[in-house]
Amino acid sequence: MCRVGLRAMVQERPVRVERRLSAILAADVAGYSRLMHNDEEATHAKLSALLTEAVQPAIAEHGGHIVKNTGDGFLAEFPSAVEAVRAAMQFQTSIHELTIGDVEDRRIAFRVGINIGDVIVEPHDIFGDGVNIAARLEGVAEPGGICISSSAYDQVRGKVGVEFGDLGEQNLKNIARPVRVYRMRPCNAATRPQASLLHRDTPQIGWFPNMFGGFPIRLWPALRARRARMALVIALLFLLSGGVAYWYMHQGEPQPLNHRLSIVVLPFTNLSNASEQEYFAEGITDDLSADLSRIEDSFVIAPSTARAYKNVDPKRVGRELGVRYILDGSLRRTDSLVRINARLIDARTGAEIWSERVDGDWSKSMQLQDIITGRLARRLDLELTNQESRDAEVMRPNNPDAVDLTMRGWAVLNQPYSREQLSQSRALFERALQIDPGFPKALVGLAETLAMEVNYRWTDAPADQLRPVGRSKSPGYGHLKLPHLMIAVSAAEQQ
Repeated sequence: MCRVGLRAMVQERPVRVERRLSAILAADVAGYSRLMHNDEEATHAKLSALLTEAVQPAIAEHGGHIVKNTGDGFLAEFPSAVEAVRAAMQFQTSIHELTIGDVEDRRIAFRVGINIGDVIVEPHDIFGDGVNIAARLEGVAEPGGICISSSAYDQVRGKVGVEFGDLGEQNLKNIARPVRVYRMRPCNAATRPQASLLHRDTPQIGWFPNMFGGFPIRLWPALRARRARMALVIALLFLLSGGVAYWYMHQGEPQPLNHRLSIVVLPFTNLSNASEQEYFAEGITDDLSADLSRIEDSFVIAPSTARAYKNVDPKRVGRELGVRYILDGSLRRTDSLVRINARLIDARTGAEIWSERVDGDWSKSMQLQDIITGRLARRLDLELTNQESRDAEVMRPNNPDAVDLTMRGWAVLNQPYSREQLSQSRALFERALQIDPGFPKALVGLAETLAMEVNYRWTDAPADQLRPVGRSKSPGYGHLKLPHLMIAVSAAEQQ
């Protein structure tokens, strides 16, 4: 009986759960759903190649292992936070090098989150709050970027050769307490070890802002002296040109801190609380950011950065991100109807300056997403231009520059056409071109105005006045106005 009792007690004893303290790295592909929708097979093949050529070697080299692939990313475990960060830096650098020639809307970029935590270990997976935090941190990171928790930061500070930007405490989804987040950023001249930059035997990772879009660039070992001298000369030229440009730009009147047409698209709120709408709302946010970034002279904050500022006071958003405008909105689905509400906020005052509502058929959700983002982007383009025109008239009424005059010209041109309205917009564009004869946006505006005047037979403009814009490169507007210009040139030549 005693033996049976002991055996029963042994059998009832709870199974011991294996735990260990680990550095967890979570990564996902930014815009994965959009990439798969555009070209499923090509995206899958490219992602597999990047995992094989860049990710797996870097993780193995730094003592880690991939716990599992998640389709749009992976989860990896390391014995050290320092090694996890070094591995992330290495494969992010390699991925950038391997994709630098890809078309922007098809380029694969990983977002990485790193945390230290106590995890539950199973044969082919790990679980726990530490894993969840790492997964949420990746959502804060920018494409190609790395974000780490304060627990990881305490371990890697001063050991990995890069600086970290403090993003403060962030409320991460489904995480009970706020987490302090740090974003990896380029070293400055004071902290970057100059002697090791051109070391002949040790591979280095250099982070260069502006020159390479903020991406890390690998400096391979055994660099020849000739290349080293060339690199130093190029660096000096960049510094010199930057200094001259800075001096030149600051000789005139002071400019406002925030970039003209600078905007952040905050995550749209899903009012339906359904997972498919959450995906749809995220897609609209990302697509709007991409569309707005194509507006000439615009500055748009990356969606991954914007996610950290959802439900934050507009003035704080503008102050911390350095933007003039904030776009946010909501999505609600009722049966087969989906309704999108969007509003534009002045970050300086917190006032709403524009709003728009768009309805559509949910059964055509993918087409609807393109229609909505395209319509909102076009309306925002007009509204932002009009708003900038009003600001320019207030801030520089007696001393407008070429940009101010061009903004005013477009604001007038956006109104219903009339002979007087077109004449006024043409005069503004011509004044802008007197200040800056090669300003593409003014050339396009002038050509568009002349095209409308020719179309309505309100001018006898010769074709030679319309042709210069064909030689200008205006990524924000030229492709939109090309049909009008071709018609106008043809009409003018036949007169």
